[in-house]
Amino acid sequence: DVRAPGKIRFGHEMTSFSQDSNGVTATIRDVAAGEDFQIRAKYLVGADGGRACEQLLRLRPGGASDGGLEHPS
Repeated sequence: DVRAPGKIRFGHEMTSFSQDSNGVTATIRDVAAGEDFQIRAKYLVGADGGRACEQLLRLRPGGASDGGLEHPS
């Protein structure tokens, strides 16, 4: 990615994502600028302490989600 290859982006949040057989497309918001952009990747890793990714995946700690996924407590 031209914006910040291999770097952590503070002040950004993932607002949505979609998956297909070739990878994941994530929509990212630059909070300060109020702009959205998309990133395409092979994998998506949630490393936010379970806050945003848990909400986007509709996971409930210790049980099944609305989408049929399970999240260990």
